[in-house]
Amino acid sequence: MSTRVIWPQIDPGKMVHRVTILAENEIVDASGMRTTYVPFLTTWAEIEPVSGKDVISGGQATTTLFVRVTMRWQPGIYSDQRVQTDTNDVFIIQAIENPGYRNILLILNCVQMGQQQGDGSTGGGGGAGTGDKCA
Repeated sequence: MSTRVIWPQIDPGKMVHRVTILAENEIVDASGMRTTYVPFLTTWAEIEPVSGKDVISGGQATTTLFVRVTMRWQPGIYSDQRVQTDTNDVFIIQAIENPGYRNILLILNCVQMGQQQGDGSTGGGGGAGTGDKCA
């Protein structure tokens, strides 16, 4: 009986989004300690919208967008980091998948939160959920 090994597939033609992984950086200034995010890695990736939902909180309508970012495997990617696109959309990494633990692909399950409806960004008119641009 043979065991068939399934390797994760890479389609570089789908990796059309230039993304920057942002690493958390804590700095101390006159007002105390604060967290900033600095560029860690820039690479090509595929960004796919997974789902979205509109939420009314505190009288404000906001959109939460869930996306899947697929990129070539890179060491040093963690769930406390963020993904920034070349259009300045920022996604919070929630979970990281390494299919088959083969170190070929990384799939970052991310969320973009807090987009107010009607402000011209995602969820308003013309963002990732409308099909005219992916991220």
